[in-house]
Amino acid sequence: MNQRGTTEWFEIARRDIVDSVRAVQSMAMARTSVIALAEKFEQLDMTVHQALLNNLVINYCRPFVSNRAKDGATRTYPLRLVAGADGFDRDIHAQLLELRHKMVAHSDDDYLDARFTGEAVVISKSDDPSSARKVPVRVGAITIALWGLSDKAVAERYRAHVAAAVGAAEQRIHARLKDFFEAAVEFPTVCPALAIEDESAVRVRGTIGPGEEFTHPMMAVDPAILIPPVGRIQRGDLLFQTLKVEHSISGNMTVRFDDGGEITLALVKRGASPPAGGESEAA
Repeated sequence: MNQRGTTEWFEIARRDIVDSVRAVQSMAMARTSVIALAEKFEQLDMTVHQALLNNLVINYCRPFVSNRAKDGATRTYPLRLVAGADGFDRDIHAQLLELRHKMVAHSDDDYLDARFTGEAVVISKSDDPSSARKVPVRVGAITIALWGLSDKAVAERYRAHVAAAVGAAEQRIHARLKDFFEAAVEFPTVCPALAIEDESAVRVRGTIGPGEEFTHPMMAVDPAILIPPVGRIQRGDLLFQTLKVEHSISGNMTVRFDDGGEITLALVKRGASPPAGGESEAA
């Protein structure tokens, strides 16, 4: 294990934070779908019902299957990070993954039958039984696909489980950001060596469509509760959601130097009087 505060530690932590926020965003989108599915179960048109269920399954499962990261490596979100949360249901987790693998993202013949069908009649000459032959009168095929849930109680179980998973993932990412932030203050000569990427440069990669527009609202995030500051990217006819999670200075912060000197930074609300004692201001 890399020692806290080393360049390697910061790089691994930074990569983990980015991957974890991506996982949180995906699971949070699943939570939005399952809340709507559970709360409006009896009123939903089956087309909307199916869309919400598919969206729930795909978004919830995405972090737990292989995904290619920015560095080219293939990684999955570790189940152990959320499996211990109160309300986490391993049976529901396994069921959602099975739905994803066998019925939603793929169509597995072991689960969803598909077969060729038809009907034929036998025709023969009345005086020559040996002339009998089958003549098709109908041919076709029949398939089956996942449409929805039959019981609201199942939707409620899904909702409780997804809420538990998202809550655990949110708490962990805030703790991870806090730890990274504090380490960056403690080891200032190491952390700045890592490139801090410009958030305004977030883009949809590839050739999905012409044109692109990026907007991202600035919103406060309670360190204990994730309040998703959602922005959007438009690429041609498609809209993409962005999620930003931060940890920043929330009070006085002391930075110590190798020669024994130190300086204190104090967070001051805009318009407030600056702190006494020559402290620096971090707005």
